[in-house]
Amino acid sequence: MTYPYIEISRLAKKESWRKEVNRPIYHLHKWWAQRLGSVFRANIIHAIEPSNDEWSSFYQKHSYTATVLDPFMGSGTTLGEALKVGCNVIGCDINPVSTFLVREELRHVDLWEVQREYERIDAEIGERIRAMHRTVLPDGEMADVLYYFWVMVVKSPTGEELPLFKNYVISKNAYPSKKPEIWVLCPDCGEVFQSTYTSHEATCPACGNEYDPWVGRVKGSVVTDEEGNKHKIKDLVNSSEPPKERLYAMLAVDKKGDKHFLRVSEYDLDLYANAESELEASDLPNPLGEIESGYNADQPRAYGFNKWRDLYNARELLSLGLLAKSILTIENEDIRRQFLCLFNSTTEFNNRFCSYKGEGTGAVRPIFSNHILKPERMPVENSVWGFGKSSGCFSSLYRSRYLKAKEYLDAPFEIVVDSANKPVCSAPIKPAIVKSFEEVGGAERPWALVLNGDSGKLPVPGEFVDAVITDPPYFDFVNYSELSDFFYAWLRSLDASSPLFSQKNSRRPGEVQRSDFRDFSSMLSKVFSECCRVMKPTAPLIFSFHHSRPEGWKAVADAIESSGLKVTEVYPVYAELSASTPKAAAKEPITIDMLIECHKKNWNGESGRHITEKDCINELTENGMKLSANDLFVIRSGFGLLDQ
Repeated sequence: MTYPYIEISRLAKKESWRKEVNRPIYHLHKWWAQRLGSVFRANIIHAIEPSNDEWSSFYQKHSYTATVLDPFMGSGTTLGEALKVGCNVIGCDINPVSTFLVREELRHVDLWEVQREYERIDAEIGERIRAMHRTVLPDGEMADVLYYFWVMVVKSPTGEELPLFKNYVISKNAYPSKKPEIWVLCPDCGEVFQSTYTSHEATCPACGNEYDPWVGRVKGSVVTDEEGNKHKIKDLVNSSEPPKERLYAMLAVDKKGDKHFLRVSEYDLDLYANAESELEASDLPNPLGEIESGYNADQPRAYGFNKWRDLYNARELLSLGLLAKSILTIENEDIRRQFLCLFNSTTEFNNRFCSYKGEGTGAVRPIFSNHILKPERMPVENSVWGFGKSSGCFSSLYRSRYLKAKEYLDAPFEIVVDSANKPVCSAPIKPAIVKSFEEVGGAERPWALVLNGDSGKLPVPGEFVDAVITDPPYFDFVNYSELSDFFYAWLRSLDASSPLFSQKNSRRPGEVQRSDFRDFSSMLSKVFSECCRVMKPTAPLIFSFHHSRPEGWKAVADAIESSGLKVTEVYPVYAELSASTPKAAAKEPITIDMLIECHKKNWNGESGRHITEKDCINELTENGMKLSANDLFVIRSGFGLLDQ
């Protein structure tokens, strides 16, 4: 019953490059640890029906009758993959945003009714929002503005306004060797013109200013004033209010579809001023609450972003408020919450913490691209509703994310390593979504019990589940609750009747995420012990884990030991794109997860090494996997658990 880790790793690597395309169901709404669906499909097949040739059954349709639990459900990967093979599922997460998004991603709705509501919203406020994002071209023609470019401005001790330009390059292509043209700003007169990627000498055609477009006023955390004096930026920001911003350029598209980088005109400034006035006179929904202190939250607070609404400019708040108000008029509760889920995804790409990636890739870098709340000194303003060539807007996300996710429910496909073929290998995902165990008995199978709460106290009878498949949080990585408050602030305003959003933020006392590995181990042990209680005598618990420090592995080993479980098998598998954050920050990025299989201590089934550590490393290397020093450490630490 050897796990096909080489085949699954190849498949996982392909999936990781376009996760939102290859597994659209889990990308309807942002979550910070979105595991690879192909890996978890394999985990579930392995847990329910272990065999000597599990790879051959990967693409088969299955109709298991087992019940699978995920106590850290996150984006819902375990639940979706288990439902695809016929299982009933129980998912629990202490974070209410996770519970909300999983219920909505699994919900089967009438897409004809969804489309009717989308068209109604478009007719009601679509053009009104689009009209806020238009400009006049030099030839007098009107054009749609895809993106507005802003720069944060602080004041020196002498009162000089200092725009925080790292450089004056507005846009460059992702492949400069193929397309070396760049668009730059003249810092003297505000003209926008074209230069080349390799050039450090630019001459403004409007005012004759000669300068290096790659050198701005800011270097690292320091800004230089006109006299050459250097100032730490943090000393110039006011922690009581957000810094001012200055609009300096735009990217517009004309009626023919041609793009134009433009300087700012009085028309554009007046359009924004009108939005400010309209917002001030309105009573529209907005994100509620203050940004509470925390590891990730203290950075924006230090810049004066103290309320969640501070993360948006006036036009963004007005546009999002109009959109939210229209969504709230949807009578069908299920459909309304589907649109709230899509709305939340839109906010990720439409706020003051977004930046511009440039041409040749997805243009907008969203707020959580680095899994932190980092104030953006040169933010980009998206167009909220969007136009034909927009990305990260309500209309584009509706087409590219929402509809594709819902279509996936009807025809859940898999990917193939060496082929563009995407075979449908599962029945439609159409569970009965229940909110309490008492509802399970009356629900048609397959059912999905999606819970919000402490997984150390599950409302599930003992020896009920056939397998536990999960991915615990890593104790010193991303703090999900602090980040999810960004979405929670809107949901608290827009879905106030839901018990999920009755508190002031998403932080909860039972969170396993802890900066101290001993606290993390204690909380993880509590959850694992509860899993042990609800597992049938022969049920496996399989979880993925990696960490570059010994204390992380010790925390996991201690949690397993104290929870009544024992490690019976381990396997390496490709984790996700190595360039993803926070891995990219490491000198030795981790691309390997260890799959750790556990059983109850009194389990008498077959266990032990089916592969050795050495053979495992050799086989991965022979199959083209480049293993970093941290990858090797992860593999050795995983195998070390077998000796505990």
